[in-house]
Amino acid sequence: MSNDAPVVIVTGAAQGIGKACAERLALDGWGVVRTDRVDSPGRSSLDDWVSHRVPMGRLGDRNEVATVVRFLVRDAPEYLTGARITVDGATEAWA
Repeated sequence: MSNDAPVVIVTGAAQGIGKACAERLALDGWGVVRTDRVDSPGRSSLDDWVSHRVPMGRLGDRNEVATVVRFLVRDAPEYLTGARITVDGATEAWA
């Protein structure tokens, strides 16, 4: 098992849970926001390991995620739901 296996397993689980929540809550008109690779108080030393694997070389800032959430709350079309909008410092593009 590679050293990245635990991260891959947890990420896959979080994505599955987020998708399931989005599907269920969409029926009630709710949206779901899932974040990772965002710096916040109480994050572990794993952050150093993660930030070296982000092309921008750092974890995201909560304000960067908040900007996307503001767009979704104010301007996004109502039919936009269950979509994955990635704010990840180009990590997904790098994969």
